[in-house]
Amino acid sequence: MGKSILSPAARKKLAGFLESYVEGVAELQKDMKARIESDDKGNIFDGLDLAWQGAFGGKKDRNNLPVSKDTQKHLINATQLLLDKSKLGKRVSFQHVFDVLKQELGDEFLDEELKKPSVHKTIDRSLTRLTEKVESLASHVFPVVYTMEPKQFSFSIGPLDFLDFATFENTEVVQRALKDEVTENIWDKQFLEAYELTKSRAKHIAVVSVSGFETDKGREVARSAVEFFLNLLRLSFQWDPDKNPKVLDRNYTDHNAPQMVIHDGTRLSKSYGGSPSEYSFLKDGVEREVLRGFKSHVPMLCSIIDGMSRAASYDSPILQRIEYASFLITSAFEQRSVRIALVNFVSSLEALACLNDETSKRAELVERCRKVILDLDDEEQDSVAEAVENAYRARNAVVHGDAISEDDYWVTLRALEKWMLALHLSFLGLLCHMQDKRAPKSSKRLRQAMHEHFNSG
Repeated sequence: MGKSILSPAARKKLAGFLESYVEGVAELQKDMKARIESDDKGNIFDGLDLAWQGAFGGKKDRNNLPVSKDTQKHLINATQLLLDKSKLGKRVSFQHVFDVLKQELGDEFLDEELKKPSVHKTIDRSLTRLTEKVESLASHVFPVVYTMEPKQFSFSIGPLDFLDFATFENTEVVQRALKDEVTENIWDKQFLEAYELTKSRAKHIAVVSVSGFETDKGREVARSAVEFFLNLLRLSFQWDPDKNPKVLDRNYTDHNAPQMVIHDGTRLSKSYGGSPSEYSFLKDGVEREVLRGFKSHVPMLCSIIDGMSRAASYDSPILQRIEYASFLITSAFEQRSVRIALVNFVSSLEALACLNDETSKRAELVERCRKVILDLDDEEQDSVAEAVENAYRARNAVVHGDAISEDDYWVTLRALEKWMLALHLSFLGLLCHMQDKRAPKSSKRLRQAMHEHFNSG
């Protein structure tokens, strides 16, 4: 099954990287052994730039085998090559491929009974594991800081469900899983404590169902869909460095966020770490009326979120643009500088406007933003154009190192912010229309189609 998804040339190059990795580990072991056996042992690690992880991982005794950073680069290159040439990047994460290759190399080259270890056998076994390690259906669960008060509701957009904790806990799979946790197992008790703390702080839940992904990659894809949806909520309210809708685990250190995945709609699995850091709630609650305001856009948003949940951006330049614009908005709300938030706002508009190589990108962006929101009168169009133009000039000052004072940019940010949600929804609608009517296969064709749209009359 796995052999056919790599060309002979790709397999040969991949084998070369893996052979170089194994040789590098062996040379390091030889060097360290020579130091140990010398009369002047000193520190056997002196002068060695070692990678943080062991060479092969997996079995406990392999963790004692170090690897240099230079040698580890061969395994990094092998991982990236395999992802690029096999198209597995749609379904599995970089870290998962890296770990599988490392473990399979260990199984092949540390087995004393194997007379002729082979990197090609390592490749075959790795590809088999990677192509089979996907789930038919997994629903990734994200606790969301949405409002101080829990309000019962359930709102769905395609594969994404947004609901309060009480509604979430009333589902059969969650009730069954929580009841099963009445146990003396210390790990389960700690998870329940983390879960109750999360519940007391987050109040709401976003669930995204994906299929055909390795778990870590599936969570990455689902997270993109959640952040896209939350960005619509964020843009409905003023930018604030402390208070905005957020997925709760961004406020934890990397290793201690409670995580839940519902497999095939019937089984819930969990992972977690220790205690959370503190943060401010969104105290001016986002009301349900905001969600009602999105209902006229639900078909469009369904198509976008469905595409995100299937990792369709690998083949769609339009979805790539939308995901990148969403990333920029998320970044704007995650940091504390009004100047950088303003840069990200303008950059998100540039991404959605799909500018070509116009002589003046500022003028072209201003004009497209003026035209893209339908049913505005002349005064409103002028207001949009002025806000975008001022923001673009301010953005240039920031990126060129001329923006000295934060205070100078609040007025500019607020003027642009007034139109950001309408601009985003309008550009999203136009891009979805472009996908339906023209389905451009490259960024070049997309930019040309947008140019023709805005200059057709």
